Formats: sequence, C-alpha cells, structure tokens
Amino acid sequence: MVNTQNRNNALILMAFAAVLWSTGGLFVKLIPWHPLAIYGGRALIANTVIFIYMLYDHKKPKSKEKQQPFLTLNLHTFLGGLAYSSLSLFYISATKFTTAANAIVLQFTAPVWIILFSLLFLKKKPRKEDLIAVLFVMIGISVFFVDGIETGHIFGNLLGVCSGISLATMVLITKHKNTRKPIEITFIGNAISTIIGIGFVFSQQFNPTIIFYLLFLGIFQIGLSFILYSISIPHISSLDAVFIPVLEPLLNPVWVFLLTGEKIGSIAILGAIIVLLTIMIHNYREAKLAT
Repeated sequence: MVNTQNRNNALILMAFAAVLWSTGGLFVKLIPWHPLAIYGGRALIANTVIFIYMLYDHKKPKSKEKQQPFLTLNLHTFLGGLAYSSLSLFYISATKFTTAANAIVLQFTAPVWIILFSLLFLKKKPRKEDLIAVLFVMIGISVFFVDGIETGHIFGNLLGVCSGISLATMVLITKHKNTRKPIEITFIGNAISTIIGIGFVFSQQFNPTIIFYLLFLGIFQIGLSFILYSISIPHISSLDAVFIPVLEPLLNPVWVFLLTGEKIGSIAILGAIIVLLTIMIHNYREAKLAT
C-alpha cells in the first residue's frame, strides 16, 4: 500500500510538471530571441532554482546511510545530463526545420525507444499491455496533430526523432540503479545548455516584459517542473515517465485557446481523448498490479 501511495503521489507531481512544461511553447513564442538564446538563458535561471533546491536537500538532516555528495559528476550523470540537454536542443531545432506538429509527434516516439533500448541493453522484454498502450498513445498523438503533420521535411523530422531518442535515453539513465539523485542529471544538463546557449543571450534585446517571460521559463517551466520530475520519477515506471509528459503537447492549444480564443478542432479533441483514456487505463492496470 505504501508503494501504491508513493506511486499515486508521484503521478500527481509528474502531471503538475507536465502542466508547467506545457506553458513553454507560449512563452517561447512571446520572446523575440534566437532559440539558442532562450535555450541558454532559461537553463541558467533554472539551474539557479535547482541549485537552491539541491542545497536545501543536501542540508536536510539524514541518517548516515542516506548521506550523499552534493553533486556526483561521473560518466553516468554526464551522459544523463547530455541526453537532457540534447532533448531541448533537438526539439527546438526540429521546430525550425519542420512543423511543430511533426516535432512533437516525433519527440513522443520516446516510448517506442524505451521499449527497444530496454530490450537491447537491459534484456527486458516488453509486456503485451505496454506495447498496446504505446500504440494507442502514438495513435492519439498523431490524431491530435493530424492537421499539422506534413511530409518533405527530412532534416527537421530526423531532428524530431533524435529528440525522442534523447527523451528515452534521459528517462532510462534517470531510472537506472546508478542514479542516486535524479536532480543531478537535470543540473548537469542545464549547465551544458547554459554553456552552449549563453553566448547568444548577450546579442539580444532586453525589456521588462522579455525579462519576465524568461524568468517564468527558467523558474517555473524548467526549474520547478524538473524538481517535481526528479522527486516523482523514482516511484514510477520508465513508460509512465514519458506517458504522463504527453499531457504537455495536449495542453499547449488549451493555453492558446484561453489567451487568444483560438478553438480546438474536434479531431484534435478525439486524439486527446484517446491519449488520456490510454494513460488512465494503463495507470489503473499498473496500480492493480502494485497492490
């Protein structure tokens, strides 16, 4: 029962993280900067928030067995951070060279890559239920963005696939037994992102509105969301760690509707229903197995 309660709480925190991630598309569009400037600037702000959280967590009283270094920097955590950083870079680049719909749909091929990598590297055979859930999530996402999906953007589509591979890799490394503190991977990943993108920031225009948008992205859309993500991911499966974030692209047009009045098409609503029902049924089955 304790494990089930931890899992339920983790799913709620992961859902909150997805809600925060979903605000990214709107605020990124509102900032008239080079994508790499936004990429580096928000990472720097996010890491300030994450550093404060890591310092707080490190100073909390713990038993001797649970005491850990403030930051573990080794090949494992570096590769996890690299996967995290490349996820954002590939996705931002994909949206430049292909449609936003293509980029999102291809990024959420991540469950397929998780199953494939788990089979190849972890020798873990997928369950029939997981394969069916992945199939229906992919169908639902595709239906949701059917109006925006196009062919002929080979390079951009390839970048979108790479973002899906990066997401799957980040989740598997974060879930690996060698990962003691998932937040370390986020911190290292944001540090890499800052190094790559911070140079572009200084050539951009600043005003109070842009600064506010950038602070929101750094503090809430990346910083707080990944703190919630790092707390929740040890208590859920690798597939759930990519199924729940699927809420992010589904919520993007909701924010647009609330702020601009742009309506959501009936086909998109059908796709969203397919995804949400699949996630709900999958999580119900997982909860039953945990009891």
